[in-house]
Amino acid sequence: MRVLFLTNGPFEHPTSRARVYQYLGFLQSAGVQVTVSPGLSSKQYPAYWGTAKRTFARAVAVNFLTAQHRTLDLLRANRFDVIVIQRNILSTFLPLFELGFCRRHRAVVFDYDDLIMSPAFSELIPRNGNGIRSRLFRNRMDLVIKACRHIIVGSPFLYDRTVEQNTRVTMIPSPVDLRRYTLRPERGGSDQVVIGWKGSRGTSPYLEQLRPVFESLVQKYGQRIKIVVHGDPAFRPYGPFMEVRPFDLDTEIAELHSYDIGLMPLYNDEFTLGKCAFKALEYMAVGVPSVSSPVGFINDIVQHGVNGFLAETTDEWIEVLSRLAEDENLRRSIGLAGRKTVEERFSIEATGPLLLDVLNRAARGCS
Repeated sequence: MRVLFLTNGPFEHPTSRARVYQYLGFLQSAGVQVTVSPGLSSKQYPAYWGTAKRTFARAVAVNFLTAQHRTLDLLRANRFDVIVIQRNILSTFLPLFELGFCRRHRAVVFDYDDLIMSPAFSELIPRNGNGIRSRLFRNRMDLVIKACRHIIVGSPFLYDRTVEQNTRVTMIPSPVDLRRYTLRPERGGSDQVVIGWKGSRGTSPYLEQLRPVFESLVQKYGQRIKIVVHGDPAFRPYGPFMEVRPFDLDTEIAELHSYDIGLMPLYNDEFTLGKCAFKALEYMAVGVPSVSSPVGFINDIVQHGVNGFLAETTDEWIEVLSRLAEDENLRRSIGLAGRKTVEERFSIEATGPLLLDVLNRAARGCS
């Protein structure tokens, strides 16, 4: 079976890495001939997207470069048994390429892990949800979902939204490659507790709700507490207790290993309900106890006080983080339980067979 994956970006692109590149070894070992075509090359990605500041000019350039790549992909589509579109191809226009692939090929699979029909998904679309552009944005993704042979989604919320448009849906959570996400070695010799957050410019605003939490912890524990913000170099620290570090793919795992506690705060809105809790899964995979807002899919992953913690109010965040800061044995036990959860439910070995089954059924023309 020959499969063409159309990804948003190269390996450096977080979602493409999680939803496609991590699977390549598994699929190849199963006899699948895999070709990956990113919308932006490894050279183009950091210059036009990556950590670059979002501007209208860069968005136009991204769409132009992606359109060039996808035109070539359309011309060679019939060489493959299955086409997998990872998220949407162009961020601001009508779905001409997505529908073009569906017209040209009988086995197109559409994969997405965010509420991409939400106005909040695109920075160039009004976020009030009332304008004509936002309605067009939502409706264009409905057209794609209806046209594809099969849909893969990353969370139960996305499944419920999608099955209304296309009954051929499979939920496959974003997996963690445990060969890369190794278990955090035990650290000794320091009483300082590092509370880490890993994300991007788009998700760092969620940290604002924890500002009073951080200030309370620092007032309580002083220099024993250090907050690390990893992934948004433009983030402005709340105080000397907070350190901002840029994302570096080469040191990503070492960065996670440096944490004693991992954070995943979220707002409770339509867009975040569609998220797949991958940040928390990354912490859990390396044995770092996670503390998350009880929003969306994370409620199906974390058993509070068993393999992670959930916190909603300021007092709850302070109480949970204080318990973890004071109890190294609790941090270790929760971290190991989180790792076990990932091994059983969210590893490549757990989710890979689901993806392979979808690809085989699509190639055979089955639902």
